[in-house]
Amino acid sequence: MKSLSLRIAVLAGFALLAACLPVCVSAQAPGGRGPQGPRCAGGVEQLPDNRVTFRFCAPNAQSVAVTGDLSVPADAFTKGEAGMWTGTTAQPIGPDTYRYYYIVDGVSVVDPNAKEFSDTLTGIRGMVEVKGPAGDYQTFNRGIPHGQVHQVYYWSSAFNAQRRMHVYTPPGYEAKDSRRYPVLYIRHGAGDNDSSWMTAGRANYILDNLIAAKKAVPMIIVSTADSGGPEQPKGGITPAPAAPAGGAARAGGAPGQAAQPQAPLPTGTGPATPSGLYGRDLFEVVIPYIDSNYRTVANARNRAMAGLSAGGSATLNNGLPNPQVFQWIGIYSIGASPESYLARNKAALEKGKATNKLLYYAVGREDGITANGSGAATNKMLGELGYRNYVFNESEGGHTWINWRRYLNDFAPRLFR
Repeated sequence: MKSLSLRIAVLAGFALLAACLPVCVSAQAPGGRGPQGPRCAGGVEQLPDNRVTFRFCAPNAQSVAVTGDLSVPADAFTKGEAGMWTGTTAQPIGPDTYRYYYIVDGVSVVDPNAKEFSDTLTGIRGMVEVKGPAGDYQTFNRGIPHGQVHQVYYWSSAFNAQRRMHVYTPPGYEAKDSRRYPVLYIRHGAGDNDSSWMTAGRANYILDNLIAAKKAVPMIIVSTADSGGPEQPKGGITPAPAAPAGGAARAGGAPGQAAQPQAPLPTGTGPATPSGLYGRDLFEVVIPYIDSNYRTVANARNRAMAGLSAGGSATLNNGLPNPQVFQWIGIYSIGASPESYLARNKAALEKGKATNKLLYYAVGREDGITANGSGAATNKMLGELGYRNYVFNESEGGHTWINWRRYLNDFAPRLFR
């Protein structure tokens, strides 16, 4: 369904754009002497008072609206010359990054003029950054060195399917020197995928800025996919392909090659205990792949795990109970059922007291996911575990990327010290 909805949204956008072109593109004067008459060019503009104006070219449309992280209702849009629809937010918008899309005659449409895009469970979204000092921590700063983001496809023996992850390497990594780096494994929420921390989450820019300011240790970030994602084959998990003649390909090989059985994860004090297929993929495939293909410091002291919402649940279930793999833990915007969680993980949590370097829990006061009391109960549970380095961050706001970016900006400087 997700793949279908994406195709419908994209095709609808191109159809509207195609309908616009005959009317909106300027006519050429004889002899190619330049444009004559009106021109229709959409886009997003930040006004001096921090309101945001949206322009969308659709001469045959009857109504246009903006929704997503920002909202401009249809009655706030006006149709102008050459079919240009223009609408402005009612209030100034705080400096940050926002996802949005258009509703054109009842159809969800991706902005073809967006400068950046982000994939979600319900479709592709445009992104706009409202500039200002309060958002500088998550913006691209042209005056500092920047890391790189790699899109990595691999074969997962756990899922028996092709999967994908995004890997950030810090400034200087590409110099191919001998330096090795600690690794933060990070998970998105249920409405996103493995690309989201590098698009809506701005994780690469946040780390670039922190590293340049010497506020964070240079690190690798691995943004992993949940149990689904766009790379998951539709219609069920596909059977593993046969190994090529002469033996199996190495783990993480290209699709169409069988993965070689993974070597045990070098945890030092015992094997990892995975929770579900995601946990198996993380421990049996992803971490060994990263340690084999990137210059990591391959021990628990130099591994962290964090996640938001469903990713926070994955961290509670796979990160915190495996102190022999991760000594730094970040849990954002999720609650647990203390009684059942402690019953499942009591022995592992006791073991973690001796080695854990950071246990960080962050929720927003207006977060609907934890408003039922699970946030307060989880904070109480984690605080009573007796971990020496427990940090509770109760922020303003709700279940939003605005908070999750700020949590990462607060969490990352605490790591690997």
